[in-house]
Amino acid sequence: MKYSPSTGGFYSPDIHGNTIPSDSLDISNERYQELLNGQSQGMKIISGDDGFPILVEYDLPVLTYQSELSSLNAEYQVDVDKFNRSFAIAYLSDGPSQESKQATIRAQYEVRKTQHAENVAALKARYGV
Repeated sequence: MKYSPSTGGFYSPDIHGNTIPSDSLDISNERYQELLNGQSQGMKIISGDDGFPILVEYDLPVLTYQSELSSLNAEYQVDVDKFNRSFAIAYLSDGPSQESKQATIRAQYEVRKTQHAENVAALKARYGV
């Protein structure tokens, strides 16, 4: 098996023939399997300082105010959509218990809306926004 640092790809002479990049390095089939196993367990294959492939952990994403706010808003929107569906179902099919069910859903929505506002305020305070 061969590994090309310039492409980050693996090449088999039996499959790729003479189209293998010129910077390719020989690696054992055992090392190739180790690298694939590591990749399947969430690691990343990169070229080491010597050009040979190594396994590294993926960098953790850097959280920013905007990315955290987007996540909070997306979670909130999912919950609002659930409340809207529940409210509509109560309206369409619950007959005499419709009003009490809708009042309960409305109260749950108000609690969630307050929680979301508090979460956004805490996020703003943490980032100084």
